[in-house]
Amino acid sequence: MTSVIATGLVQQFDEAGVFGPADVHTAQQLAFLGGATDPRVALAIALAVRAVRGGSVCIDLATVRDAVFESDETQVDVASLPWPDTAEWLECLRSTPLVSIGHDGPAGRPLRLDGTLLYLERYWRDEQLVRTDVAIRRSTPRAGLDLAGVTATLRQVFPRVEGPDGLAAGEPDHQLAAAATAVATRLCVLQGGPGTGKTSTIAKILVVLATHEPDLHIGLAAPTGKAAARMGEAVKEALAHVGTADPAVVERLGRLHATTLHSLLGWRRDSTTRFAHDRTLPLPYDVVVVDEMSMVSLSLMARLLEATRPDARLVLVGDPDQLASVEAGAVFSDIGALARAQEPTGLGMAATRDLLVRLVDPVDLPAVARPGVVELAHNWRFADQGRIAQLARAVRDGDPAAVGALLDSLGPDDNVTFTPITRGLQDPAYGSLRERLETWGGELEHRARLGDAEGALAVLDRHRLLCAHRRGPAGVATWNRLARTWLRRGADELTSIGEPLMATRRDRALQVFNGDVGAIVATPTGPRLALADPHGTSVRHLSPMQLSGLVPMYASTVHKAQGSQFEAVSVVLPEADSPLLTRELLYTAITRASRSVHLYGSREALMTAVTRRANRASGLAIVRD
Repeated sequence: MTSVIATGLVQQFDEAGVFGPADVHTAQQLAFLGGATDPRVALAIALAVRAVRGGSVCIDLATVRDAVFESDETQVDVASLPWPDTAEWLECLRSTPLVSIGHDGPAGRPLRLDGTLLYLERYWRDEQLVRTDVAIRRSTPRAGLDLAGVTATLRQVFPRVEGPDGLAAGEPDHQLAAAATAVATRLCVLQGGPGTGKTSTIAKILVVLATHEPDLHIGLAAPTGKAAARMGEAVKEALAHVGTADPAVVERLGRLHATTLHSLLGWRRDSTTRFAHDRTLPLPYDVVVVDEMSMVSLSLMARLLEATRPDARLVLVGDPDQLASVEAGAVFSDIGALARAQEPTGLGMAATRDLLVRLVDPVDLPAVARPGVVELAHNWRFADQGRIAQLARAVRDGDPAAVGALLDSLGPDDNVTFTPITRGLQDPAYGSLRERLETWGGELEHRARLGDAEGALAVLDRHRLLCAHRRGPAGVATWNRLARTWLRRGADELTSIGEPLMATRRDRALQVFNGDVGAIVATPTGPRLALADPHGTSVRHLSPMQLSGLVPMYASTVHKAQGSQFEAVSVVLPEADSPLLTRELLYTAITRASRSVHLYGSREALMTAVTRRANRASGLAIVRD
């Protein structure tokens, strides 16, 4: 719907479907308050606001007309719109008092122009904070290390094993390199895909640190409650397999609990963007480990860095090829990209490299070439997952030929299936998906009617139907409605036994977070919502009437499933022209599965996803002098 206050260029772009009401309102108001009469200024402001809403930190005025607007539920044709000449556009922005220019421009203005990148001032400041803090932490070596003792412990915890079940001859041990990095510096960015041993490496890093510094205070966190629970469980399991560690160290580390990143930083009742812990009241931890970092936005990353003491160790872990945060920024991917593009220079970086060289073997030196950032390359887990691993690699690499060859070679016993859909929701090929949902839903209802809350929650993790969109024929709302019809659920989802529900609003008092999933189960006092506790160690029962924003959860968006793992995943692809259909979305969906993946859609849509990368504008990965 066209906003009534839109005028000039903003109105033309608004009528084409580019803007939402908030974009238009902000642009028109700021232009009016700043006395900016040139319509190109209001257009730039509206695009900058829209960019943040779509996940970008800024807009590049030189390329914005060519950008895919992948954040929207519908396609927008922007090619025919009256885009200003870039040089003239930049010049008019430089002359308005609404915009600060470059790094030395005055503070207090709502926007900042850095080259051709236009930011809302808040996001520019967050980006500069992250860039500066990461650079300082990467190039600040730890003083007073017991090099001989640490080196011996590293060899003990990471014994080199070569052969079919280990490393190839001459292959660097990136896990050992990550541990050496965490010991020697104040920042370790650990990047890797599924099966590369991220959790095992976290556990071993903690063992090495706790062996030499037994009084360390350690904080574990992840962006969501589900991800935090999985992190805590996985770290405990990994600790049990560090056979060379001191049992007392393992026992002490096993008592650690992971929490959500927001809880770690501390909620503030008076703010939704600031936290209790910041530079004036930093976190009490000597080591902070954050998992699933691809889900962390630029602003949350900035708040984490502000709250982490300068002398503390910060370990950031995740898969940079997954979907980025639902909020603005692809900060985890950007940090890795910057480290790969930037030659490590300066006295601090040289001192850090010298220290790392003394901790690792010559064969491992390539793994520490970029101090502070380590990429895990060896896949330890996916070898027995066959086709899932092959498909994930081909999608991650953007290789349509490899994806096509894999689809053509699939057999009846493979754990990946692709079902072409040509007739929309009425296509009989969806019969296998219906059967899978009915089996899953029937088992869930059976457990729920028995009052078996733990069993019901376990069933929830056996299958997840994933969609790119929330609405539309291939969206979550449609598939939730279909599933409820197939399973003949009652009209009231809040009291229907066996109903899977997802929380879409946070309730701090009850410690329920957006994205938490549970099921309605029978209890002596009536239907109750069974949810895992925040640590994932027990089940609690709540009246569904206590919570607002509960929705059926037979299907969810890929974003909502991030940080979770399921035995089987079914993925319904949208039409090929969907702007949400990207490589990162498909890769994230596939890697949610531990046993089987079932894809539904057109071959064109699948190949579009493989070849199209998400486009988030940012200046963080740009190498600067």
